[in-house]
Order: sequence, then C-alpha cells, then structure tokens
Amino acid sequence: MFDEFAKDVLDTADAFAERARMIGQDVQNVQLRQMQEAASVQSASAGQSMREAIEEADANLLVIIKELREAAKAANQSDDPGTVDLFTRVVQIHEKHEWFLRDILKRSDGLVV
Repeated sequence: MFDEFAKDVLDTADAFAERARMIGQDVQNVQLRQMQEAASVQSASAGQSMREAIEEADANLLVIIKELREAAKAANQSDDPGTVDLFTRVVQIHEKHEWFLRDILKRSDGLVV
C-alpha cells in the first residue's frame, strides 16, 4: 500500500520540476536535508504500530492536501492555469490515498489494531 502511494507521489516530482522550468524559474539544487527541515510533515517514529503509522500517514496527507489547495489558489490568483491544473491533479492523487487510509482506519476487520 505504501509502495503504491510512494510511486504515485514520486511520479509527480518531475512534473513539478518541469513546470517550474516551463514558467522560467531558475531551479537550484536543493539538498534533501533542507527539504526535510522545511517540511510540514514528519517521518514516522521507530516502533510504531501499524495503526499508528497509518494514522500518522493520514494526518500528513491532510496537511499536504491543505497546502496543495493553498498553492493552487495562489497559482489561480497569479493567472497561471497550467500550475493550477498541476496542483489539481496532484491533490486528487493525495485525496485518493487519504480516503483509502481513512477507510482502513474506520474498518473493524482486525487488519489495523
């Protein structure tokens, strides 16, 4: 489940980089450490139960969805429909995965205790 989610999300990284280049931004190399320090979400803690890991992933997705929607609004205010479209597509990917995690957490099937 997490592998599929990671693939879907990582596939969007190139789209963001390409979009930044298309609109003329000078994209500089950014170190992974800088990105992690600036992130609104956190990496999983060691020793979490499956339920805790899924709850944390769901909470992180809600933060990301909110930030993507805000970015789409900013792009719309800047009259940049191409960037709005990109953010809209990426929001839908994250919403699909958040819905799936939320559904897993609601079920009482014993898979997530």
